Formats: sequence, structure tokens, C-alpha cells
Amino acid sequence: MQARIAGFRDAGGGVYVILLDNDQAWRHEDAHRASFLRVGDPVVIRRGSLGSYWLHRESDGTRNGIRVTRIR
Repeated sequence: MQARIAGFRDAGGGVYVILLDNDQAWRHEDAHRASFLRVGDPVVIRRGSLGSYWLHRESDGTRNGIRVTRIR
């Protein structure tokens, strides 16, 4: 799935929510690893193993990403 980052929301306790332009919201709990993301960045979300999902910045060209959980 491809989208653009529309914003971020601090959910407290080190948990952040990434808001996408397609009205989806994804939670991640490792704030320092997502500091490279900016509003407007194109991202791709890929399915990982055991039901996990990974968010990658589209322009990176790498398989590195952050683990996310869909909340909306």
C-alpha cells in the first residue's frame, strides 16, 4: 500500500501515531527510529512475517523500515 504522511500524533508513553493521506492511522512505539519521517513523505506499508506490518519511506530504496500496527 502506498500513501503520503499527513501528520503525526503523540499518543503518550513513547507511542506515536502516523496519520496518512488515505485516512489510515498506524501506531509505532519506537519514536527515535521514526525521526527520519516528515509530513509529505511518500511511504509504503508492507506485510511482514507473523502478521506484522512495516512502514518504509518510498525514496529510501531499502528494505529497512519501522514496525507499525494499524489502528484506523
